[in-house]
Amino acid sequence: MLVTVIICGVHPATAQTTRLEGGVFLGAIDFRESLYEKPFAVGARVGYRFNSILGAEATLTRCPEDASNNYGQTVFVVGPKAGVRYRAIHAYGRAQGGVLHLSGGAFTAWNGVRTEPAVDIGGGVELEMNPRIAFRIDTGVLVVPFGEKPVRGPLPPYSGTLGITRSRGGSVGLQFRF
Repeated sequence: MLVTVIICGVHPATAQTTRLEGGVFLGAIDFRESLYEKPFAVGARVGYRFNSILGAEATLTRCPEDASNNYGQTVFVVGPKAGVRYRAIHAYGRAQGGVLHLSGGAFTAWNGVRTEPAVDIGGGVELEMNPRIAFRIDTGVLVVPFGEKPVRGPLPPYSGTLGITRSRGGSVGLQFRF
């Protein structure tokens, strides 16, 4: 019996709910509307589930600079995540607030380092591979109110006021439960 429990794991009905979560992901954010870039992104997230429906999550996303010093954005958001579970599938929505930090070499040469408020609204699906690991697919919109301060660049229109921008993004990754 002990060998069966070790090999097969504990039955989900008798397993204690895991509350801490952590994950890693790869993705992209479409900043073409605001910064004329669509960078590759890597990131990590941590979360806490209050119950099977509601939780809180913090996400750190980094768009690394390329050889031309383009990109270099960092997004940090935190907020609620809520959803429904059906067997091994968890569909959820999230609304998280935080900051967008712009520190890439090409951007800072024209604008200096800037940090702007940001809101990430989206959702996704987690597909459980076992009770401790899930494959996660996310999609969302990053809303950034740049305000009236102009953003400058080396290409036409050279300078512009962005106002409120909406940048779509998505990612795939692994979620671990502790």
